[in-house]
Amino acid sequence: MTWGDTVLLGFLLFKDFCMNEIDEAVPQLKFYEEIKEYEKLDSEEERLSRSRQIYDVYIMKELLSCSHPFSKKAVDHVQSHLAKKQVPPTLFQPYIVEICDSLRGNIFQMFIESDKFTRFCQWKNVELNIHVSTSL
Repeated sequence: MTWGDTVLLGFLLFKDFCMNEIDEAVPQLKFYEEIKEYEKLDSEEERLSRSRQIYDVYIMKELLSCSHPFSKKAVDHVQSHLAKKQVPPTLFQPYIVEICDSLRGNIFQMFIESDKFTRFCQWKNVELNIHVSTSL
């Protein structure tokens, strides 16, 4: 299993934990996934269309309802690029940083203390031991 696979597996376990084990909603995860899908788009035309959709659903909607939990700096960054029709794959990077920061608190601590995380660590330990023993 590669480092990228491990990161993806860890994220999927965390997402499953958030969706099924805790009582509060974690809308940042869907926003995060949308940004990651956007970053994979190859054509500028696709990114332009998708960036507008992401902006409308996850940024503008929250701004209009006065419930946008992210910084003005992140909003300004995306708005200025969209106004110039500049849509690099890293357009939403300030949001990725802020989403990760917002998830580092209580929710992540509960995940670390959960059985899901324990099993993930046990699996990684077995995987590492198999790799080490076959290398000898």
